[in-house]
Amino acid sequence: MLALAECLEAAADADPPDWRWGLLPEAVRASISEGEWQRAARAHSLGVQGPWSTALGGDEASYLEELLRKSREKCMLYPYHLADALGRNPRLPTITPFDYYQEMLIETMRAEKSFDTIPNFTAADCGRLVGVGRNEFLHALNQCRSKGWLWKRRRAIIASSLPAAAALPTMPVLHWWQVHLTKAAHKLLAQRAAARAQGAARQESLRSSIGERISQALKEAREAAAAHHGASGAAAAVNGAVLGTATGGPVPPPTTALHAASNDGDELGADGADDEGAAVGGSKDVAGPHGLSAEQLSVLGVIEVARGAPNRMIASDCH
Repeated sequence: MLALAECLEAAADADPPDWRWGLLPEAVRASISEGEWQRAARAHSLGVQGPWSTALGGDEASYLEELLRKSREKCMLYPYHLADALGRNPRLPTITPFDYYQEMLIETMRAEKSFDTIPNFTAADCGRLVGVGRNEFLHALNQCRSKGWLWKRRRAIIASSLPAAAALPTMPVLHWWQVHLTKAAHKLLAQRAAARAQGAARQESLRSSIGERISQALKEAREAAAAHHGASGAAAAVNGAVLGTATGGPVPPPTTALHAASNDGDELGADGADDEGAAVGGSKDVAGPHGLSAEQLSVLGVIEVARGAPNRMIASDCH
């Protein structure tokens, strides 16, 4: 077994690691089978956070997922040297160092282990990224214990006691430093940029739809009011002509539909301003919520003003 351990160390130290069965000495190949060697090589590679190769069996995604899980269980450092492989694999979710250490702290708290069980280098990196040291860990653990005896079964309770975002760096940033993003960081930034673009597109589409609905409602209301005033003016002219002919008085000039529409615009603006507090007939240069004009301050309010204007005008004419 000593020879097997030496072979594992030699294969792991190669650049790149080489786990091929055919490279083993004859004595080692006589003592174990090829399947046993593959299992031993995979376990050793996972223990030292080595990269995946076809000689280890399986696919890269399952290997990296198992590597992250075993590394968290052993409280090892985040495998920064495998960040490119973790970022380029589409089958793996984007796991940042912050997510890695946060999950490690949650598992440690759930098992009610001491913070001292975390190795020093891992604890230092965890404190740098998550902002949780020994005192913060004890405070969060006491908070979880105060929530009842079922806190271990509810991950959300443990996660709420830990920081939700990475801590800001406390070390000074010098002007001559060069920052190189990993592929995982590029992928995360691209996802956030795409989400912001989708949100802006949805907002613009909603704004356009609201503007079209309001403009259409105002147009229909003005047309209805203009038609009503045109009919009312014509009837009044006929009645005046008949009355003037019968009494011998002067005949009043007829009211055209153009004047009625102009008067309707004034009445609609006055009614809208009095009843709804929105200057419907006023200037359109004043921007309201969502970038709409003064006529479009509120979807429901403006539409109700527009639709109610003809009814109010008819009622006022009747009185």
